[in-house]
Amino acid sequence: MDEPRFVAHLEMCIPFYEICFENKAKIISLESEFTEVKSQQESRVDSEELQQKYNHLKHEIKKLSCISVVFASSGLENFIYKYALLNFTQKYYEQNLDRLSTYSKWRIIPKLNTGHEIPESSRSMQMLNELIKVRNDIIHYKGIATHDMDVFHDESKFQKIMGKLEAQESRITRCAKNSPDTVSEVLNDLLKIDSSKDLKESVEEYLDMSDE
Repeated sequence: MDEPRFVAHLEMCIPFYEICFENKAKIISLESEFTEVKSQQESRVDSEELQQKYNHLKHEIKKLSCISVVFASSGLENFIYKYALLNFTQKYYEQNLDRLSTYSKWRIIPKLNTGHEIPESSRSMQMLNELIKVRNDIIHYKGIATHDMDVFHDESKFQKIMGKLEAQESRITRCAKNSPDTVSEVLNDLLKIDSSKDLKESVEEYLDMSDE
């Protein structure tokens, strides 16, 4: 190669993992409140105050969930980029690896670095695949389109659409709560095929949430 091997990488320190980990606890707490409010609504006449609390909690859960999914995915993309630079030049990375999807990078770069790969059937790769799909659904969100104007007048059709939207929200929230485990499992599986000191220190630093 016509450039020296990676020597130093300077960047702003973004606590990707810490954000996901802390948001998981917040989401679980908010879900508990949300369930209680929903139960109150079902057991008595709705009040404006209860409805406002219901809407607020639902909004906060969605907001934290979207943040967690996007940050978990971005953090893993950032990590595999830095891992690639341990063995390849910036020029090589940009010309040959940069355009790959995040999932493909996690499949290909470890194999290029070590001769081994994280099995596609592994729990970590399945979780990573789901994380990236949900992240893409958020970033490129299109909702649910319909040309059937009766949906606004037919209660059954309307509820069917709303059910699909609620399923989308549930998938995002579920993925967000799984995001800390997704990150840690992917990184730990990488350590199983690359036991180098540099990688071990990088993983420990990445998962460390202590204040510096």
